[in-house]
Amino acid sequence: MRKTDIIYQFKTLFKSKKKQYRLIQIKDINFNVRDQNKLSIALKSLFNLCSIELDSNLQKKLKKDFEVFIERGRWGIHNTFNGGVFLREPERILKIDLELSKVNMFIQTIIEFDSEIRNSRNTKYKKNTGKFEVFEWNILTVFPHFSLYPKKVQGFLISTLAKIGKEICENLNKNSWHLIYSHDFEISAILDNEVIEKFMVFYLRDENSPVRLD
Repeated sequence: MRKTDIIYQFKTLFKSKKKQYRLIQIKDINFNVRDQNKLSIALKSLFNLCSIELDSNLQKKLKKDFEVFIERGRWGIHNTFNGGVFLREPERILKIDLELSKVNMFIQTIIEFDSEIRNSRNTKYKKNTGKFEVFEWNILTVFPHFSLYPKKVQGFLISTLAKIGKEICENLNKNSWHLIYSHDFEISAILDNEVIEKFMVFYLRDENSPVRLD
């Protein structure tokens, strides 16, 4: 066999293995948090990404966490963005941070607007609301074994919540009248004061998007 043939076979084998073992990135996964079947498929992809960082015992715990997430945990992140954040009139969001405090294992969702002076129709039921709105919930109600995982896997899970937040925001912006942000913005996943990942949230409203007239 010629040397060139050996080199060609090696390159072909390398490419095929690289393609075979390429792991999907979180930005490529559509979680569809309201659809249990689609969410289950998405979590399988996420499990493949996380599991290479875990031993068999922690892999079992992660599977249990995903079962909890499907059963009830998903509604924590869903309700934060669908109802917690409420914009029936156009306002500009500068950014959203999902930040985990390991002191108490609480996730803070911090929404920063471009002005301290807010549209009164958006803050009618929120006292003392200004440039920032903050929502807080315990990460262990979403992923009960979160504190046992290595930092890299924790980063994957926080990034997942941020990606789900992006999906909810874009869907509501286009298809509802109660999240009318007026510009694109970024949502960041933050762990130990470090930005793990950022996702761009796009303004998607068009002439077919619903509005409330009262």
